Amino acid sequence: MATEKQDSSRKRPPNFRIEIPGDETVKSRILEKLQKVKGYLTSTLNKPVNNSLIIEELLDFWIKQQLGSDNSKELHPFPSTYSQTRSQDVDQGLFVTAEKSLDTYGELYEAHTSICNGKLKVLKRTMKGHVASVRLMCTKEKSHSYLWSSSSYLPNDEFLVNHRICHAFYSSGLLPVHYTRFVNGAGIGCITKERRLKFFRTYKEHAENESVQSVDNAINDEISSYDDLDGINIMTDARHGWRKNAKDTTVVALGEKTHKVMDCEHITKSQDKVAQRHERLGTQIIYENLENKNVSIKIHAHDRNLAVNKFVRDTQFTVNQNDLWHAVKAVKKLSPRFPKVPNVQRV
Repeated sequence: MATEKQDSSRKRPPNFRIEIPGDETVKSRILEKLQKVKGYLTSTLNKPVNNSLIIEELLDFWIKQQLGSDNSKELHPFPSTYSQTRSQDVDQGLFVTAEKSLDTYGELYEAHTSICNGKLKVLKRTMKGHVASVRLMCTKEKSHSYLWSSSSYLPNDEFLVNHRICHAFYSSGLLPVHYTRFVNGAGIGCITKERRLKFFRTYKEHAENESVQSVDNAINDEISSYDDLDGINIMTDARHGWRKNAKDTTVVALGEKTHKVMDCEHITKSQDKVAQRHERLGTQIIYENLENKNVSIKIHAHDRNLAVNKFVRDTQFTVNQNDLWHAVKAVKKLSPRFPKVPNVQRV
């Protein structure tokens, strides 16, 4: 009987486990800190302490430091950053924001929580292009009202987000109808036609300046690639809006040595109503532009466009050539006319 009472008095108290992720380095570091706190509490309380008391003392100390002694403040758990959309929220408003604007929102929220326990809720959202101008209202103090925009301003008082998207639109080749159909379908706002045209006028000016500078640099690089310069060699080709009766044509000239763009001409029906003459007209303008820059053309390779062939042949001091692919294509068409010779086995 005495043995049974002695065994029952040695039973361990109830316990639980807390799993902490980490390797042996993390484990040794945490245990070392716990040991320091344990030594301090043992000397302060003048009694032995266990891990449960150590953790509780640490948590109480942290809560007191963060929330102070005001009992009205409560410790709220942080919301999860992963959330699932409910079926009734699939049509919620969408907008485009910039990274710095998120930082501004965080600073605004932090400043509000320092003076008020209320939450900020969206009272009104106004779309300005792809930018959202949001009116935030405090749930406790109605006087706490703030206006936040999802984009910062440029020096011309335009939104950065709208300018970036306009840049992407004009450099992508999308038609205006494709842009409006896409953004309206996504529900991310739409930049008005007037603002797009205003941006385009400024964008066009800068793009033309960059284009002129790029062509001048390309011509200088091509000229410097020749040891005996008596003219440069160019290759031209045209891309049409579509295959038959195209509304426009772009004719591009490349340097034979550097393969950089020597010139690029866009021909529309406002210049010539006959689409079949667009490539020849673009080639003529390229020749005129190079002549104005005192650049002569020695060899001109192009596809087998008959009008371009005639124009180049009539140009003095320029050798007319077809590019390799089109030349081989022409030979291939003539190959069935050649007599077939039986294979002879060679010894």
